Amino acid sequence: MIRHSWCLGILLTLAASEVSAQPGPQPEVPGAEAPGPEAEAPVSETPPATPTGPVVNPPALLEAPPPVFPQRALADRVHGIVVVELTISAEGSVTAAAAGSVTVIPEGDLPRAGDGRYGFGEAAVAAAQQMVFRPATYGDQPFEVQINYTYRFALPPKPATPADTAKDEEPPKGPAQVNFEGSLLERGSRSVVPGATITVYRGKGDDAEGFEATSTADGTFQFYDLPEGQWKVRIEREGYIPVETTEAISTTEVVSGKYWIEKGSYSEYDLTIEAERPKKEVNRRSLSVAQIAKVPGPISDDPVLVIENLPGVARSTVASGDIIVRGSGPQDTGVFVNGVAVPLIYHFGGLKSVLPSKAIGGIDFYPGNYSVQYGRATGGILDLKLKRLEPDIVHGSVDISVLDTSLYLEAPIGDKAAIAVAGRRSYIDVVLANTIPDDIGLAITSAPRYYDYQLLGNYRPKAAHEFRWLALGSDDLLELLFDDPADQAGPNIATSNDFSARTSFQRLINDYRYTPSEKLSNHARFSIGRDNLDFSALGQFRFELTQLTTTIRNTFTYKFNDNLTLDAGIDSQLARVDLSIRLPGGPPQEGVNDNDNGPVEERILEQDLEGKYYLDAAPFLEASMNLGNLLLVPGLRLDYFGNAQAWSADPRITARYALPSEVALKGGVAVVHQSPNFADLDAVFGNPDLALQRAFQYSVGADWGITENIRLDGTLFYKTLDNVVRPTDEFIERDGKMVPERLDNAGEGRVYGAEFFLEHQFNGKFNGWLSYTLSRAERKDSPGEAYRRFDFDQTHILALVGSYQLGGNWELGARYRYVTGNPSTPIIGAVFNSELDEYSPVFGENNSDRLASFQQFDIRIDKTWVFDTWKFSGYLSLINATNHENVEGTTYNYDYTEKGSVNGLPVLPIFGVKGEW
Repeated sequence: MIRHSWCLGILLTLAASEVSAQPGPQPEVPGAEAPGPEAEAPVSETPPATPTGPVVNPPALLEAPPPVFPQRALADRVHGIVVVELTISAEGSVTAAAAGSVTVIPEGDLPRAGDGRYGFGEAAVAAAQQMVFRPATYGDQPFEVQINYTYRFALPPKPATPADTAKDEEPPKGPAQVNFEGSLLERGSRSVVPGATITVYRGKGDDAEGFEATSTADGTFQFYDLPEGQWKVRIEREGYIPVETTEAISTTEVVSGKYWIEKGSYSEYDLTIEAERPKKEVNRRSLSVAQIAKVPGPISDDPVLVIENLPGVARSTVASGDIIVRGSGPQDTGVFVNGVAVPLIYHFGGLKSVLPSKAIGGIDFYPGNYSVQYGRATGGILDLKLKRLEPDIVHGSVDISVLDTSLYLEAPIGDKAAIAVAGRRSYIDVVLANTIPDDIGLAITSAPRYYDYQLLGNYRPKAAHEFRWLALGSDDLLELLFDDPADQAGPNIATSNDFSARTSFQRLINDYRYTPSEKLSNHARFSIGRDNLDFSALGQFRFELTQLTTTIRNTFTYKFNDNLTLDAGIDSQLARVDLSIRLPGGPPQEGVNDNDNGPVEERILEQDLEGKYYLDAAPFLEASMNLGNLLLVPGLRLDYFGNAQAWSADPRITARYALPSEVALKGGVAVVHQSPNFADLDAVFGNPDLALQRAFQYSVGADWGITENIRLDGTLFYKTLDNVVRPTDEFIERDGKMVPERLDNAGEGRVYGAEFFLEHQFNGKFNGWLSYTLSRAERKDSPGEAYRRFDFDQTHILALVGSYQLGGNWELGARYRYVTGNPSTPIIGAVFNSELDEYSPVFGENNSDRLASFQQFDIRIDKTWVFDTWKFSGYLSLINATNHENVEGTTYNYDYTEKGSVNGLPVLPIFGVKGEW
């Protein structure tokens, strides 16, 4: 059974849905009248619409029989408030109820703690045991949850005595009439505010009188038959600033009001439901957007960029956008959106991700030992989860920074569906055109221009069925013009002075979840997409790739009991590839320095392929077994790689053992396979006989909940790699001819180290974490050789991240990073090449040197101004605020006798404004 901790979001969501008690049937209180509607708080059929986190939905109240007002309390004119602690099962029934705090309020007196004499607690518990909820769900998986629920026992008017009736000789009253009503809206978003308490009162001492109501699911409230005159109105809900005003009430007309209520804080951390999901993987990092939206970084408000601050992730070179996980190359980490593979997640230069933060519900990141539901990658896994759209009205935002402008709109379609559209367009070319010096020998015609667009939708016709859609597109373009193309490729090669690089892709993802019962669920995904990569330079060189992909994924889950759950499924994709390449020597390889100093034109290789099809398919099976304090998750994945025409079997297992004092031990072993890339398997550029690359992943660690808000996680990891693709000068016989082998599988690799993650979850005003990785990543190019440093080996990787709410809707964030410099191969001399009329470098031992260490301090400040129907915010990020000179590479003079450095970003201010409604 999935259990979730008590958390602020659920408590506020459910506790705010209060119910006012009324007396029992007439015979139980002789002579008493039923209370007027002004003393009741209608029970909403839908919980208040607070933010729900990535994929967690709180329970929704369906049935709530009113409690019986205790007889003694009626007689003594005492009303009360009871907080009941409920346990709601995965079927939606209340399996346990206990009275927590009880407050009694004698009429005309001050509240005091209940002493049990009046029976409010027993009445509330008896009523709570009959409540029925739509269960809480994680995705479509119901789970048991504990919440607090508040009952308010409101006193009815005093019963009239026979003497009073005779004296006044008033005729019987007719039906109660509404004479004061209103609606509550949240300032800045225009969303309705359910679950708020509205109190009308006047007078003092013995003359004091007052009535109370609760706003319903649509944010409205009503009072009936209020006496004429001036009434004070107070509106309260936890998390909001109380509103006080005065209304003149008439008995002959209805007073209607619209009241705007301001939240105490508009930080995205507020009211986030943090779900303690079953921790099956050894090192899954699951982050909600609320946790990461305000992390200072290269560009503001892009949650995907937070990945570089997590353990196990090495620093990529400036503006590369690579994701380098535990000593594996960027191409070895799988990137997914809702479980569907995409070719990239960042625009050119790693400036922004291809999805807006408004569309992301959360991020799952696995540096290793991931589920058998993922494969075809020997590095890590990054899966972006789309949020479930639940707007009550049309909402939107416009974000304008010095680099781009983005637009987001979402709207409900009835009460079962919603839709959202988003888009972004950059204007970096304008910025660079005014900052790049005129004497560097090139002109920028489009550098780099990017845009993306998204169309999201979800539809839930019934509780067991949910449909989601995403149409996603991304396009990047970089164009340069060189003043002297001969400097780039020699006088006999260049026929033009242009350089162009363009990447684009589109995806249409269809997602269907079927959950007919607590035991059974099925999750199906179908996607079609197109990927394009076009590179051309100097009229001679090109790399053009077009790939059409159809993806089908299906996961069937059956829960036998609380101790055994089985997942079975298929992960498949069919692709058509068109490829055209003209390059000197072929695509670059890791760890290789170009020592071939022959004429460029003699080293050019060409290949054109059209209509090349391949099918990847992988059935998988995984079990989750609860054995007391031990959770075992064994699994098996069988992969067929159509490109390499090879099968693999990947057994994996993880274990987690819970100890006392919030400590858990964890470990895992996994086998993972990955196919060589398409170009490496080509007969012209590579070797079509290459085998699958393989990795063995081992990890062991522990996590410790030090306090309710502070958690420490530590992991030791070790990974071996074999069948690693490496260049070779050997010749082999193929189709009766001796040809260059070019590539083989003789390479090896190993990665080992430790990761630490100390997190302070949001509490009060602060959220932050410390991430540290100590690692060694090595490669062996040939059997018998010594291991050398991997191109992305970084010994120390430290990140300190924090965000603090200053009050008044000001927020301050900061980040500090320290990383060991990347390995580099020194140039130890040069020889003059008379044929080329230039000096050619002589390289030293591969990756035997290092660049200087990297240090960067970033700071960001946000301010939000709240108006009735919209919000306006401004933010300023200072990237590399201390202007530290970080070395990204080395340059040499013409004969390699002097060298200089290529530095990264200087201090860079990023200013932006955002409007939301």
